[in-house]
Amino acid sequence: MQWTAPGDDGDSGTAALYDIRYAAASETASAWWDSTAIPVEGEPGPGLPGRRQEYTIAGLDTTATYRIGLETVDDCGNRSPLSNVLVAATPEPHAIPPHILAGTVSPDWGDTSDVFLFSIWYGDWDDDPPGMHAVVIDGENRSMDEFEPILVGYFRYEYATMLPAGTHAFHFEFDDGFGHATRLPIEGSFEGPAVVAASLDSTALAATPGLRPQSASWSPDGGSVVFFALGSGDRPSGVYRIEVGGHEPVLVHECEDTCEPAWSPDGSSIAFERTVSGRRHIWTVPASGGSPVPITTGETLDFSPTWSPDGARIAYSSFPVDGSPLSQTLWTVPSDGGDPTDIGNRGRSPAWSPGGGKIAFVQAYEEFVGIFWALSTGSRVHRVATGTFWVGQPTWSPDESRLAFLTDEALATASADGGPIETILAWPPSAPLRSPDWSPDGARILYVREGEEAIRFASVD
Repeated sequence: MQWTAPGDDGDSGTAALYDIRYAAASETASAWWDSTAIPVEGEPGPGLPGRRQEYTIAGLDTTATYRIGLETVDDCGNRSPLSNVLVAATPEPHAIPPHILAGTVSPDWGDTSDVFLFSIWYGDWDDDPPGMHAVVIDGENRSMDEFEPILVGYFRYEYATMLPAGTHAFHFEFDDGFGHATRLPIEGSFEGPAVVAASLDSTALAATPGLRPQSASWSPDGGSVVFFALGSGDRPSGVYRIEVGGHEPVLVHECEDTCEPAWSPDGSSIAFERTVSGRRHIWTVPASGGSPVPITTGETLDFSPTWSPDGARIAYSSFPVDGSPLSQTLWTVPSDGGDPTDIGNRGRSPAWSPGGGKIAFVQAYEEFVGIFWALSTGSRVHRVATGTFWVGQPTWSPDESRLAFLTDEALATASADGGPIETILAWPPSAPLRSPDWSPDGARILYVREGEEAIRFASVD
């Protein structure tokens, strides 16, 4: 259930708690709240006025209809009128179709000696494991292997193989074993051997042989880059740093599941994500290498660290381990650890502005997804760019006049005040870009490309 947090009635007391109850819809409508309704446990407290809030009621009977209601209680004991009563029906067992998302092949071009890795995420809201889990390559079903989940409710499946020279078509097909099948609606193709799928108007910043960068970030002086890469051969996966110009990458911290590294403003530390025992938190490690230190803790999954310009705090997005990735909210925490602060906005991929007063982020609703910014205190949300297309991973220009971000087909920029979207670099679906980061001098935007052993940049006028 979802609702909007109430404001102050201007009389006495302020909202202190919610009372959420439910009962079988067969009960008498006029008396159900006081006589038979069951109070829930663990509901959230009132948020900032006007903020959307939500709560999931679990453990209900299948194929049943329920009434659900909510009252707000202030700190003087006054109760609001009962909200509009929801009437909701639970489905039959195994009735919800599965879904798959983010299907990829890496690399998307290569040689006949290359191993091509196909991967995809599978989810099913009534917890049915897949009966069929296949990538279909050139019309032939290839069974995929399950790996430990990183996102709650989703399981990663992979299949690795060598392929002959030529162009190969592929798509993914799954079912839940109960008559519900799904396939990724976008079919892909890739080429080999040694055929580049598309040329990009960009320049290589540094080569990373044996390492496939997944995300990257400039150093404060613009002379180096920190990145997380998947390794091969004798190069382990982990966080690396490299000087601009193509020097040998230096391993900072070896780790299989790290991503989104961010350099501290003074250049001494690197913040990154790390999963331990199923909990994904924000950690820091000295830029010169050493032992990582956890900055966030608890029953949450935390993502996308970004430093305040003074280095005192780190902003990130988070949701509970039993929640949905779509319900991520923005938080800040002292950069040496401590109690986090909810800044009151739903969103992901935060980016702290160079001046420190704003935080840009991505926010998605049913009808659109867009880039927004808010004051770092959490108020005054401002729209930069929205649409029905995919947008993500915002990064500020040094003078805070513009934001760069990814759409489903380009690296783009827009005025921080809102306005037309300007394409900086178009890219084909077979060669997606990741992790844009504006250089400290404002002249270049760094990025990495799916499956490539290099870090690149696009020039900005």
